[in-house]
Amino acid sequence: MTIATWDALLDELERGLDAVDAALAAGEDVPFEELTVPEGLGHMPLEVGPRAKALQRRLAEVTLAVTLAAQQARRTMVLEGSAATAGPALFDSRG
Repeated sequence: MTIATWDALLDELERGLDAVDAALAAGEDVPFEELTVPEGLGHMPLEVGPRAKALQRRLAEVTLAVTLAAQQARRTMVLEGSAATAGPALFDSRG
């Protein structure tokens, strides 16, 4: 495969990471699109190696951010769920 094919694949990955970053920043649902790797892609040319490594680091950062956001959402759901079933914390008997 050519450098152009690798560049196109890395462009697609970068667009996906941009979309996830934007969704996290806006507090929206994170989009998920499976990256389609062309058949017979072959070895990565050395020329695209630095960009691929930078995207790999960014992918790890975005993965961590999504994981932390999911953990926070779970904590929020648990807290909201327990507050809804706990009943009133104070009761005014005077009416």
